[in-house]
Amino acid sequence: MIRELINEYLELYPEEAEDLLMARKLAEKAGTDEERIFDRKNSDGHFTASAFILCPNSGKILLLKHKSLDILLQPGGHIEKEDATPFAAALRELEEETGCLDLDKINYLAVLPDDPLVPFHISTHEIPENPKKGEPAHLHHDFGYLFDINEMQEIIIDPNESDGFQWVDLEEFYKQPHFAAIAPKVKKFLAENRV
Repeated sequence: MIRELINEYLELYPEEAEDLLMARKLAEKAGTDEERIFDRKNSDGHFTASAFILCPNSGKILLLKHKSLDILLQPGGHIEKEDATPFAAALRELEEETGCLDLDKINYLAVLPDDPLVPFHISTHEIPENPKKGEPAHLHHDFGYLFDINEMQEIIIDPNESDGFQWVDLEEFYKQPHFAAIAPKVKKFLAENRV
């Protein structure tokens, strides 16, 4: 499934093929046995899933202060065996990491309505070594899904994962170096869809 989703994604964004070379290689290497590419002990890297929650009415996006990396990131995490799809993993992580965020009030903004499992964005990024967890440096290949919400809500963070949350101005979000690849896509999507 991962290979197919990457291929469909690259039909939408062929200019990102080189950026996703490592993700594509990992997915090809796994073949039909995808369990290894979700294994957090796989030092070749593994796939993760996340949720970008926009509040267009206030011009903000929800970000959490990541406990280990000490930066603001979208809710997300590892794809687990029980997750049927990366999209299901993104929803599970969103629910776990935001506590009381009412999922009924969140709208999913599918980038490809014919196949809603295709992510809005796929990114590859380095995760530094974490001696506390016994994890070497490795790559995360993240499937990011886009949602919107009519009004900002209070969040109950998971203190094991995050040190806090912020509804960040989109203009500030666009300036963050680690969101440089997704920022133009969010701007374009909001302009074209007037979400």
